[in-house]
Amino acid sequence: MAIVDMPQFYNCRKADSDRYEMDKEIVRAGEELECTVVGLEFPKTRLLPAPGSEGSSGPRERFLEGETRWEPRLSKADKLDCEIAVASGVITGLVDSFFVGKFSFERASEWGSKKTNEFVIAMARLSGYEGDDLEGAIKHLEKNFKFAADGNKNDFGGGRQHHFRDFSHHFSLGGLVCSIFTQFTGKAIGTDTAGRLIIVDIPESHAEHLGDTVQEKIMKGTVDWLFHIASDIAGSSSNPGKGTGIPGPILSLIKQLSTLPIFQNARTVMERGEDEELNFRELIAKLFNGTLLGKRDENGKIIKPVRFDFRMELGIVHEVGRQAVPVLLNQCFIRSFYFV
Repeated sequence: MAIVDMPQFYNCRKADSDRYEMDKEIVRAGEELECTVVGLEFPKTRLLPAPGSEGSSGPRERFLEGETRWEPRLSKADKLDCEIAVASGVITGLVDSFFVGKFSFERASEWGSKKTNEFVIAMARLSGYEGDDLEGAIKHLEKNFKFAADGNKNDFGGGRQHHFRDFSHHFSLGGLVCSIFTQFTGKAIGTDTAGRLIIVDIPESHAEHLGDTVQEKIMKGTVDWLFHIASDIAGSSSNPGKGTGIPGPILSLIKQLSTLPIFQNARTVMERGEDEELNFRELIAKLFNGTLLGKRDENGKIIKPVRFDFRMELGIVHEVGRQAVPVLLNQCFIRSFYFV
């Protein structure tokens, strides 16, 4: 018989017989066994004492027991930094309150109209006008710079709307491209009253304003287009400075994109009337006509339209610049302080 030490485990498999027995301490001799021995190794280092036992008061033991207490230390801001920050905030806040004020569409429209009128007079003087009044400047430009697409007013909704629906009347890169397209094809591009894209022929009454040679077509499609736009940008000669202008670059792009199928039947979150929503093309039309941003009385009736045309877009750019003054001033104060 073989004596087996018990601090070992045995994985035994019988080789010749179907049955085998293994005693906890003695294995019978005469049977062939295949054994796999796995030895146990005990740690030779001393284990940490149990919580509460003697010798468990060291920092390592306290950490393992979850008794560690952290003492966070916050860095204090420099006193001068705080004073500069407060002073800068107070100064820029006063500037914003007394000199800048809140954003105003009315102020933007007034400033944009003033600068647009000055632009029209300057353009008229470039073409030989010697006066200094807006009405005379518009008449001078209308007389000397005829436009072929003006013959399609009825196709684009009449005198008030054709500036908006005729793409060649847009003061933008798209408008310039459409103007050149008209010169080379004899067709005008725009939308009908339903907002669908249409291409119509220039009538015979205005075909004379199309160039004969390539040079004339380019000249009429660019230079004449620019001066004609200047005559329309501040209203007509019958209502100078207050009449229907032309859409600016932003609204022009939106109007041109509205002809895409994805926007044709797009709905907005605004209501047209009782349980009826405005679609996208109606929304931008109201924006140009002034009924969307217009002032209303207590009954909801429009008392003063606010048109989102080129004059308004120009004024908004200026108004945004005014609103940025306190921010830029604050940046100058802070950066100058740290630079010095």
